[in-house]
Amino acid sequence: MQVTKEYICNRALQALGIGRDLLSDGDLEKIPAATDKQNLLACREFYEPARRVVLRDSPWTHSAKYSTGLRKVAEDPNDEWKYAYEYPSDCLWFNRICSGSKRDTKGTEVKYKIGYGGKIGDDVTITAISTATSGNPGIVTSVAHGLLTGDRIYISGIVGMTQLNDRYYTVQYLTDDTFALVNPNTGLLVSTYGMTTYSSAGTANLVLNQVIFTDEDNSDLTVEYTRYTSEDLGELGTARTITAATAAYAGLLTSTAHGFYTSDRILIESVGGMTALNDLEYIVQKVSDNTFYLRNITTDLLVNTSAYDSYTSGGTAKRVAGFLPDYPEDYIEALGYRLAAFIAPRVVQGDKTNIQGKMWQLYTAISGKAKSSSSNEEGQEQEPDSLFVTGR
Repeated sequence: MQVTKEYICNRALQALGIGRDLLSDGDLEKIPAATDKQNLLACREFYEPARRVVLRDSPWTHSAKYSTGLRKVAEDPNDEWKYAYEYPSDCLWFNRICSGSKRDTKGTEVKYKIGYGGKIGDDVTITAISTATSGNPGIVTSVAHGLLTGDRIYISGIVGMTQLNDRYYTVQYLTDDTFALVNPNTGLLVSTYGMTTYSSAGTANLVLNQVIFTDEDNSDLTVEYTRYTSEDLGELGTARTITAATAAYAGLLTSTAHGFYTSDRILIESVGGMTALNDLEYIVQKVSDNTFYLRNITTDLLVNTSAYDSYTSGGTAKRVAGFLPDYPEDYIEALGYRLAAFIAPRVVQGDKTNIQGKMWQLYTAISGKAKSSSSNEEGQEQEPDSLFVTGR
């Protein structure tokens, strides 16, 4: 069966009792009803976060990957473990270090811990954090912070907006004195909407990249994990003319009345000068009706164009859609229920809590079935949002 992203969105809406299908191509300009547009926008916004969660929560066969020969990055990295190995760059969820047995048991499993190697450098002092409007990220101010897009930081000591404290984030560089926070689990910018107003203080400290701690000394170390896979989609939509592109840590593109929305997937072609942008697909981060940022499809971070050649002229951006890979039916069903749980507060009238809980129960039943049929059912289990994960 050939499945589209809109098909999965329709299943999510139907699970919530919204019977009307979105158009198969998801073109907002062809949808007359305002409520249908709102539903489609909610699906677009939460589709990728839902997909990441579903891939992370169960060892689906289509997303499983084995990697051999990971680079050893440190010996005696701390008092607990003897070695630290690099963490696979496309890893969404780490399953196990393979012992040679198809089904690890208590006796054969290799113990490990996923973590960050510790602090790097001095604390960065926070002096302000904006209280965002709905749907927009909070902006952190720290004079000459020295942080770059993709840096991993740990925030603590904030007075007032304490909801941000004692958590890890990924940095989205904005200026030399400001940056936004990205949730490392979902890849979404962190909104401070609804949080307590910032009062004073707070520090951000740069931490090492994720590593795998273990006592296993093996140049052919083999690991099993769930990888994040991009979705190969065909073309759709009218090409919009690009008239400018800035060279910056977050490159800003100009295209008059572009018609894109945040989370749209687009294809860039024929840009003059800044040719590194060409023939690649990106996720849109809308700034205004005439401007937008590009997000990397794999990492979901804003694209850093500071080292690219300067833009000279031309270029087009076109929204893409089409058929998804041949996913298992259980995975499609789980993704539909998980997306429904995400969007329920946006699209459902009445008791949203109960319907959201019901979607979660249905999703858990499907993903639990996938876990029980996995070859790794005797292996290590992880808590989805824990900062440090230890093999049993």
